[in-house]
Amino acid sequence: RISCIHNDSFTGLRNVRLLSLYDNQISTITPGAFDTLQSLSTLNLLANPFNCNCQLAWLGDWLRKRKIVTGNPRCQHPDFLRQIPLQDVAFPDFRCEEGQEETSCIPRPQCPQECTCLDTVVRCSNKHLKALPRGIPKNVTEL
Repeated sequence: RISCIHNDSFTGLRNVRLLSLYDNQISTITPGAFDTLQSLSTLNLLANPFNCNCQLAWLGDWLRKRKIVTGNPRCQHPDFLRQIPLQDVAFPDFRCEEGQEETSCIPRPQCPQECTCLDTVVRCSNKHLKALPRGIPKNVTEL
């Protein structure tokens, strides 16, 4: 199940009109996650345990402005916002405790299938490759 939507998750998907993320484990979505979905007219975020902290403040505002969401996705955390629809939460109520700001949705880098990876080191030597493999992590320090 999906737990986090990063801001490049939908890159290149310009023609998507309906996006259903119903009944996953999504707790946060990074700002700009839906920006590349230029044709998006319906978004279903129902049945997800959203953590309505400072990192999700942008989404409440975005949902109010765009008016494309199906139903009323609700906050699961913090307790004082439980079951309140995201788009009904006042901007100042999307707040973080000290240190909580850094726990954003960070995707785990993937390793190209043809290579082996350890942290920021990607090894593709002696694989008889004819081209550089796709999907090399952006944070690579040694290739």
